[in-house]
Amino acid sequence: MVSPNRLQRDQLPAALTPLLQTCETFGTPRKTKLEIIGHQAGSYRYYPMGLNSSKDDIHGNNWSSRCTATAKDVTALMDQTFEPAKKIDAIEIDVHAADLDKALCEKGNDCIFVMHNNHNTKEWQILAENKKAYLNENSLKNVLIHFSKAGYIKNNKHLYVELKSTRGCNAPNQSMGGKCTNLGERVAALLNNMVAKNELDLSDHWLSFTSFSASALEALHHHLNTGIQDSIGYALIAGMHPLRPIEWGLAQAKGSVPLFTEDLQQFAEQTVWLDSIWFSVQGIPKFGKLFQEISDKRKAYTKDKPLKFTVATYSLKYDRFNLMMIAQTLSFQQELSAIMIDIDDAYSCP
Repeated sequence: MVSPNRLQRDQLPAALTPLLQTCETFGTPRKTKLEIIGHQAGSYRYYPMGLNSSKDDIHGNNWSSRCTATAKDVTALMDQTFEPAKKIDAIEIDVHAADLDKALCEKGNDCIFVMHNNHNTKEWQILAENKKAYLNENSLKNVLIHFSKAGYIKNNKHLYVELKSTRGCNAPNQSMGGKCTNLGERVAALLNNMVAKNELDLSDHWLSFTSFSASALEALHHHLNTGIQDSIGYALIAGMHPLRPIEWGLAQAKGSVPLFTEDLQQFAEQTVWLDSIWFSVQGIPKFGKLFQEISDKRKAYTKDKPLKFTVATYSLKYDRFNLMMIAQTLSFQQELSAIMIDIDDAYSCP
């Protein structure tokens, strides 16, 4: 059984046609190909979410509450998603930094793992004891090395890594005793070390980082070595519009989804090194006027680096998505650079 609002893997690429036609109407004439990004490594069902209730396994996502699939290795999901017939250009993954623990920090991975849910110290210790091999296989370091060695770079594939944000850490220049900056600093240290040891080549601009947190992106950019800073991309994820408080409250059930407040809008306008804004029409339904204003104001700070925009469908029904997108074509004149989709696989409860 699959979720009715997500693209089934065996429907690709035909099912993408109406979505792509809608997105192609923005920013004409189009200068670059519209990039198709597979959310959560292109596998909604088998992407690692977190510890299951029995504390002995890492569960995947679930549509039916009766049972969940066991998570698969992200490298395997990546290989499945990048099969040529699927025509997916990029994947998105999430990373958390575990509490420092020698049992987890093997092979210099700095305890940074691909996982959607955050965990407290006790839960990380349980994972270290029960799922040590899985964590090492799904460390950010191992995923980066696999992406590089698998030949995806020469085939123009792209990897987007979301720095998962801590509540209260989304505005620029937030610290909270290091809680807001810790992940960005540690990811930067990992990249600096891997490049210095020739374990990673970023010269082809195949790697980007995204986050709801401006502070996390600031910390990452600030702590990267000068030669690396311009070799990767940076995208701010716009959460919920401030005029949608009810929807914002409901969205918190799935994790921290911040309001796209005025200070975050100014961050997008004034930050020269920022490349892109990611958004969903559920969170920012009238994105046209807002993003056009941000793009226009940005010209005063950087004339040669306009923002790119990526739209996410998430679980929104596609006829509704198309209608909401088409309604903004007159007010939004920027080019959409990418669309992020959820891909689901058939699954039967054991």
